[in-house]
Amino acid sequence: MQYEPVIGLEIHVEIKTKSKMFCGCNANHFGVKPNTHCCPVCLGLPGALPVPNKRAIEWCVLLGKALNCKISSFSKFDRKNYFYPDLAKGYQISQYDEPIATNGSIVIATPLSGGSNPVNIMHPIGNEIATSRLKVGTRNDTMIVRIHRVHMEEDTGKLIHKDGDTLVDFNRSGVPLVEIVTEPDFHSSEDVVIFLKELHTIIRYLNISDADMEKGTMRMEPNISVGVVQSSKFKDQSSNQIQNSKL
Repeated sequence: MQYEPVIGLEIHVEIKTKSKMFCGCNANHFGVKPNTHCCPVCLGLPGALPVPNKRAIEWCVLLGKALNCKISSFSKFDRKNYFYPDLAKGYQISQYDEPIATNGSIVIATPLSGGSNPVNIMHPIGNEIATSRLKVGTRNDTMIVRIHRVHMEEDTGKLIHKDGDTLVDFNRSGVPLVEIVTEPDFHSSEDVVIFLKELHTIIRYLNISDADMEKGTMRMEPNISVGVVQSSKFKDQSSNQIQNSKL
């Protein structure tokens, strides 16, 4: 019996709005003096009530449409309760059973053999055909990646470890995040990298985020399991690693 990896992805993308998700604080937290862009709403102080950022929701809908998702006519926010030093409120405002967008898909080109020919990939935005920057095989096949859901949530603070101490900066707390969750449709790290590059291109095209992995404005969490190979062909991927920062 032969096995192969089964991989699903959770991608978090910081939306580049001027203000945070549920308050009027400046959302820019790079190179800023710690704990200067926060307020009672960010910190969850008693009596502080959140107000959703309309632009962030509109951009989440835009991304959902670009990923061919079904946009919900009704959506709501939920509290995700957990305790960690970077979460001052003790809960994160997220979405659970009523996300903004569901059941989408994106088509990517996957390599079948060695080579360096660019690949024409159909983008879902306005049915445009763009030449991908990826240099993959001379023969190519397409792969449909199913998008389980796209939803909004707020980011947490940042922990800074220095000289044996742990410091907390809440400037990032409350910054709007879009989370994209795929179905477990990947079976190799190469396909994951190709998908991330295509998603990165779409996000940059929409101009809703810088999607800079070095700054953390685009972050990826793989969920990896092992399953039985469903066909007689099997390619050993044991020497590969998921390159979650190769953009």
